[in-house]
Amino acid sequence: MSRQPEVDPGRVWIVGASRGSEAAALVAVRRHDLVHGLVDLSPSATVGCAYVPAGGGGCADSAWSAGGKPLPFTVMFDDPVPTDEPRAIIPVEEVDGPVLTLCGGSDLVWASCASSDAIQQRLRRHGSRFAHLALAYPDAGHGIDLPMPYLPAAPAALGALPTYGSTPGANDVARADAWPKVLDFIRQAR
Repeated sequence: MSRQPEVDPGRVWIVGASRGSEAAALVAVRRHDLVHGLVDLSPSATVGCAYVPAGGGGCADSAWSAGGKPLPFTVMFDDPVPTDEPRAIIPVEEVDGPVLTLCGGSDLVWASCASSDAIQQRLRRHGSRFAHLALAYPDAGHGIDLPMPYLPAAPAALGALPTYGSTPGANDVARADAWPKVLDFIRQAR
């Protein structure tokens, strides 16, 4: 992407939502040459275990690897500071650029606002020299992780997009408020 003539190679951001927030943060931590900033939506502050097929009986391995080797992982999805494997915490303080997190306080998938808070605390505690911002919407659910207003909605025959915990309409209200803030942060953050 950075080789495209209309792209400023020094301003490439990575965006991840839900499980993708783990991947986006891991890339931002490891690839300073590719990534200028990170946007983590409904984030996890840790590397979680891989999903196991129905009837599989729990976590078997890490969801992510680096250099072909599984990364340390936790089975404590709702704890941004897991005691089962502390090395599963993603070292976001190593991101060489700005970081924005976005979460819903009524998230029923995992404690994304606790992870957002943990990410922001790590950035402050380690003295990140870059801008960082947390956007939290108490009534929104995990489905806030699609803030872009230009995405197509699910066809009526399939039903509405799941809210994963929000009160009726709360995700939509939160998305409408968050999207311009996300864009402003990306434009201005250094």
